[in-house]
Amino acid sequence: MRHLVLLLPLLACAGQSEDIGSACPNMVVPFQGEATTEGDLRRTEGSEVVEYNTEFPCQDIVCVASLGRGAYCTSECRSDASCPEAFECRVVMTYGPFKDRKFCTWKQCQQDTDCGNAWINACTVVPELGLTETVRLCEARDPNVVSE
Repeated sequence: MRHLVLLLPLLACAGQSEDIGSACPNMVVPFQGEATTEGDLRRTEGSEVVEYNTEFPCQDIVCVASLGRGAYCTSECRSDASCPEAFECRVVMTYGPFKDRKFCTWKQCQQDTDCGNAWINACTVVPELGLTETVRLCEARDPNVVSE
């Protein structure tokens, strides 16, 4: 029984990052410009945003909207080692209440291997409104799609 008591805190810590990257549909992402006809919910433009809200479906009740992605669950971090493999730990906002605080965000990449396990994660080109350069970010592969 003593072993079970010691194991429970370890399991609680191990599960903290399970929902990082999951959609956060309750977060309102500010858009600058007109909506696209493509219906791409991953597109954002302008400032990156962090918000804490008890309505979010995230373990840590925090969501972030970063360039190239819509809103998704995240958590605060100290280093890349605190984040899942396809994520990096970085400052999202340079002003306001979350100024200089670090959060796990989808990692910028050049190839699939930059995202950790290439069977699980992929490096994809993400169209970004208002930017002329190509943005490439890691993302989880769809487990229902079989690559050839």
